[in-house]
Amino acid sequence: MTDSSSIDQVFIRKLTDIVLANLGNADFGVKELAHESGISLYRLNRRLRSINRKTTRQFIQELRLHKALELLQNEECNVSEIAYRTGFSSPSYFNSCFHEFFGYPPGKVKKRRVDIREENIFVPVTAEQKAKRPTWRTSAYISVGILIFTSLIYLAYAHFSGNISADGGKSVINPEKSIAVIPFRNLSEDITDQYVYDGIMEEIFNSLTKIHQLRVISHTSVEQYRNTTKSISEIGKELDVNYVVEGTGQKFGSTFRLRVQLIKVSTDKHIWAKSYQQRMKDTKRFFRTQSRIAKNIASELRATITPDEKKLIEKVPTANITVLNLYLKANSYQNEIKTIRNDSSYQTAVDLYNAAIALDSTFARAYTGLAFAYWNRYYYETYFEKSYLDSCLALAEKAIKYDDQLDEAYFIKAEYFRVNGQPEEALVNYDKASEINPNYYQAYLEKGHLLAAVSTDYVKALQSDKKE
Repeated sequence: MTDSSSIDQVFIRKLTDIVLANLGNADFGVKELAHESGISLYRLNRRLRSINRKTTRQFIQELRLHKALELLQNEECNVSEIAYRTGFSSPSYFNSCFHEFFGYPPGKVKKRRVDIREENIFVPVTAEQKAKRPTWRTSAYISVGILIFTSLIYLAYAHFSGNISADGGKSVINPEKSIAVIPFRNLSEDITDQYVYDGIMEEIFNSLTKIHQLRVISHTSVEQYRNTTKSISEIGKELDVNYVVEGTGQKFGSTFRLRVQLIKVSTDKHIWAKSYQQRMKDTKRFFRTQSRIAKNIASELRATITPDEKKLIEKVPTANITVLNLYLKANSYQNEIKTIRNDSSYQTAVDLYNAAIALDSTFARAYTGLAFAYWNRYYYETYFEKSYLDSCLALAEKAIKYDDQLDEAYFIKAEYFRVNGQPEEALVNYDKASEINPNYYQAYLEKGHLLAAVSTDYVKALQSDKKE
């Protein structure tokens, strides 16, 4: 064994010991592992990918599952007990993960003879294997083909979300898991309240996008239906989704009344609906309501929410209601920057984001909002003056300092590195953004553009070498 692989084995062993020592703690995740191992989350993710091509979350979960299998084979315990002993938040989630990983439910372990290959799933890549790896440019060139292939699969899933049935016809898997959240309608006479309903819709959308088992249509696609007269059935068919979330809101004094419906496209009838009433005085209640709506929708669609996803959905990004109000207003002007490139809208958005930051310097989303305002205002006009490009990176890094699970911050970093000709760093950050938010279509799109550009450069270099 080489010195390099020995060091990697020791590193993996150390991580394994830490995870096993915290096996029964359902709250022990990637952040806790990074803290216990004494390195940053970024370095931990990168090193694990380098050693065994696994994410930190995969590493922890696979350790838990293998330990669960060992307990099922060797101890007289029921499935529920083992689920909790190995750190799963519920028996149903454990069943789902176990079945997906091993190909059979945990209840069948003792009823059948399981022939498991004796292998170490955490064996590092050896120095000899690393030496055989292609160069960065060659890897990128090959990756384009892989990306095209996986993109086709992704688009097929996005379009059909299904398999081919035994008789050759189309049989949709989880048709209930394709969904669009269309802009909420303001029933109040005061149109200036629209930013509140847009903010509520945004939070529900953001929560749903974090759930891996859902396919959620992007904002760009649904914005066209803001003032539409089309039926839900027409909208659903145009967007190729099976369910649509719509909402209405009305303000009475300082109280907002909200009604949200989940509608089945094929029947144009709602299968879930609920009304909420709240005052804009408590951010915890505001975000709790949105997360509850998202979880109810996921439950109706029978989508499993993992513990990590639950944490993301239930996060309260700021405790200051004034800060939240400033942020939501800034977002409404941000949308105008993207559509009409109005200097006044840009300056108002910037002022509002800065005001939010002044009141709560730990509010990560305000930093990314400000970065996007700079990006949207100056990208096409000047292709970034250096000061604005550097500001975007600085703001993204500050956001990550306060919230290291903020997908949009990693996306901004990726864009910075892409524009600056640092493809490897860009790819790492695109991957991080899409890992946190599996519905972040821009991350997939820009990553594809980057790989295509790198492969084109590679082909040109080969042609140039042949001429010489």
